[in-house]
Amino acid sequence: MNPAGLFNVATKIETPLMFAALVVLVLFALYRSRLSDANAKRVFIIALVAIILGISADLLRIKTQPPTRYWVDGLVSSPPETKRGVPRAVVYLAAHGEMGILSTCSDQSGYFKFEIPSKSFGNAAQIWATAPNFEDSAVTSLKLASSLDLQSIGLKASSPMSGSIQTASAVIRNRTPDVAPQLAHRVQSANACLNGDWPEQLAGRPDQASTMKWHFSVQGDSMKIVRQDSFVSGTFTRSEDGWKGDLNWGNGTVWPNVILTPSDDCQSVNTNQFWYYKR
Repeated sequence: MNPAGLFNVATKIETPLMFAALVVLVLFALYRSRLSDANAKRVFIIALVAIILGISADLLRIKTQPPTRYWVDGLVSSPPETKRGVPRAVVYLAAHGEMGILSTCSDQSGYFKFEIPSKSFGNAAQIWATAPNFEDSAVTSLKLASSLDLQSIGLKASSPMSGSIQTASAVIRNRTPDVAPQLAHRVQSANACLNGDWPEQLAGRPDQASTMKWHFSVQGDSMKIVRQDSFVSGTFTRSEDGWKGDLNWGNGTVWPNVILTPSDDCQSVNTNQFWYYKR
């Protein structure tokens, strides 16, 4: 290899291991000039030592260099003692300071992950999870840091009547015939004011001002909704219950038969899920 070629290689060195490789190249070039056997052995030993030192330095750099991204991750399971993962659980991380309330969806194995900024270290936070057919988890407190243990969130299966939200169709079926048409008419008349942003609220928990928002867009008998982080979206059609459709999550899962039921005054929208919307 000519000197110009070695110079071009040297300008691209970024790690100790790359430097060790350059040393080997230089020694190999010298070896090709037909050194004596004694010198060849010395060259081989020096090259071997250079490689070992390069690998050791690179491993030390990786171990000591601070990470550029930080996470709060864990597992949603039920029953908690079996560690059987719960897919499609919505996990919430509420942190003091500028972060506000974050939410994510667990994967098919029940695992979840939040990315947190380094400026949030030391702030107190709370984490909990909800999922269809399960009771809401207990709220766990933690302090944000650069390295946290794996968070374990346990969910218990709910009884058929526990925490359930009645849809408009169930209410209509349980009322007398003369009242049912009036209720259905009010549900339909409330749809005209659905356009715009709707804050998401968790069923059974106090309303919070700083939450994820969803944008509703109505066009005739079709309505599109999308969460502000674009991780969840869906298309709904008008039905006797209000609006019916599927939600598509960013991890590829689909939640079918989601029902949105506007209130009489168009200030809230109930769902057959574990959240609702309220302006």
